[in-house]
Amino acid sequence: MDHSHRLHWTGRDQNWNYQCAECHSTNLKKGYDLATDSFQTTWSDINVACEACHGPASRHVEQARSATADKPPTWDVDKGLEVDLADRDGAVWTHDDQTGLPRRSVPRARHTQIEVCARCFLETTDPNTLLECGLPLLDDPLLAVRTEAARTLAPLARFTLPEADKRRLEAGLTAYRASQLVNAERPESHLNLGLIEAASGDSPAAEQAYRTALRLDPNFGPAYVNLADLDRALGRDAEGEQALREGLARLPEEASLHHALGLLLVRKQDMPGAVASLTRAAELAPDNPRYAYVRALAVERAGDPPQALAILQTALARHPGNRDLLAALVSLHQARGDQDAASEFARQLRPRSPDSSH
Repeated sequence: MDHSHRLHWTGRDQNWNYQCAECHSTNLKKGYDLATDSFQTTWSDINVACEACHGPASRHVEQARSATADKPPTWDVDKGLEVDLADRDGAVWTHDDQTGLPRRSVPRARHTQIEVCARCFLETTDPNTLLECGLPLLDDPLLAVRTEAARTLAPLARFTLPEADKRRLEAGLTAYRASQLVNAERPESHLNLGLIEAASGDSPAAEQAYRTALRLDPNFGPAYVNLADLDRALGRDAEGEQALREGLARLPEEASLHHALGLLLVRKQDMPGAVASLTRAAELAPDNPRYAYVRALAVERAGDPPQALAILQTALARHPGNRDLLAALVSLHQARGDQDAASEFARQLRPRSPDSSH
């Protein structure tokens, strides 16, 4: 692997500033400058020293030095630590047999451990939970929860909200933007900013964010796809097509770009072009059942139902029980008058339907 490879350590995806520094250094100041796309990074220690988690240690050292030959140190309750990670409620972790998840014997009263440790050891938050809880999560004591809630609730910024809720959402969105710019050198961060701006209705800001992502990394496929989707929403499919073709010129084996172009060509009524693009997407990503499903529908619309059925059957063999594939097989067999085949696929589909009692 030489320096031209995307995963070489000198590149954007695997360099020390992005992949290593935050969790493996102490008192890190990344010092990234977006205008010049360069770093002026500083640190105190190139390792995870005590202060990386506990903060400045001057008070702790002072108290430790109070010890004498015949007297132990004079500690305060936190032992002089700026960040005290100890839980003193006697809690233990047990296994909840009903949920299959770990459960704390005493509800957590402090969130210090999560706030300090999760930035390096936890990167997921359940969006379904956020949707259920809604706006109250914008007041959660954990910054990670507040920013994820803001991301999920961003579409509400398009609507008239009570003034108090509007302020809470704006504060959450501001915090989310700031959290993304911690990694301002990453195209993914600007993609995320574009997604949240598009969701909240600020199309110019979304476009600027996507173009910044492409300026940082012209080979970043998702930015082309989302820029083209923004153009679609704004009624600018011609500009979206140009973006996708520019992306494909750089990334001819990027399935998502072929798929997005195929959908655009369907909208243009260019069915031969659409079928070619959607076929290429499905060939490049055979493990994505959605690509096979959309390809089959395009082939059927282009006038070749037998080929569409063959595509769906092959995909179903690879993805047994896929609901979209089964539904399409039911529909196409019904259209051809093959009620027996349609009934068989409907039987397979029934347990997977949302209203099924099974």
